[in-house]
Amino acid sequence: MLDSILDGLSDRTGPTDLCAELAAPFAARMVFDVVGVREEDRPLCLHRSHLLRVSEGPPPVLDPARIRVMADTGQDEATLAFFDVTEHETLAARIAYGLLFLLAYPDQLCRLQRTPALISSAVEEILRLAVPGGSWIPRYAREDIEFGPILIERGDLVVFSLQSANRDEGVFPDANRFLIDRSPNQHIGFGYGKYHCLAAHLSRLLLRTAISTVFSRMPGLRLAVPLDRIEVDRTQVTGGLNALPVVW
Repeated sequence: MLDSILDGLSDRTGPTDLCAELAAPFAARMVFDVVGVREEDRPLCLHRSHLLRVSEGPPPVLDPARIRVMADTGQDEATLAFFDVTEHETLAARIAYGLLFLLAYPDQLCRLQRTPALISSAVEEILRLAVPGGSWIPRYAREDIEFGPILIERGDLVVFSLQSANRDEGVFPDANRFLIDRSPNQHIGFGYGKYHCLAAHLSRLLLRTAISTVFSRMPGLRLAVPLDRIEVDRTQVTGGLNALPVVW
């Protein structure tokens, strides 16, 4: 699937946005294939998912006649709803960030190209630093909690920053550096405990596949703009990049 996408990009001569042209379609196709969304239903699903993320009003109602989720195996619309709000754009964001990190740290890219076996640890480092979802996750206290000198009262809004946790210098030495051989790397990019992401294995597989294949097929890949012109998408709860313009 990824090879077919790259085949379509191979003749490009100008800058290409790997967010729109590679990360997003690859992640969406994979997730929709796993869930069982048929080709004719995918445009509506993508549109609905976008509206859920940017909060531009209520999403369009899913027409049962058009949205058929894994009909042959008895799955229903609830399965789609879960992935609709959690998965393909988060995957796309991490793929794009992974490509960006390696382009921004050529020494780490050279190490990976010399030692392909580092791809698994490189993926974990991408997952540590590329935490989508804006800058905060809201939770409400279900009971009074004493946290040091602070009393969090029942019903209080509490904000957790996964980005901050994954850059904790007490856990990750030189935490702001991208190091593809970092070990141990006990990040919480997939959450923890009963909230651990159900698609963690799929995400790792897609990242390994995307990173390895892209740099194997495009050894001359480089950013088409200065690094400081790459913009973070702050409009969507899944985070990510606005664009990743490259040439090769």
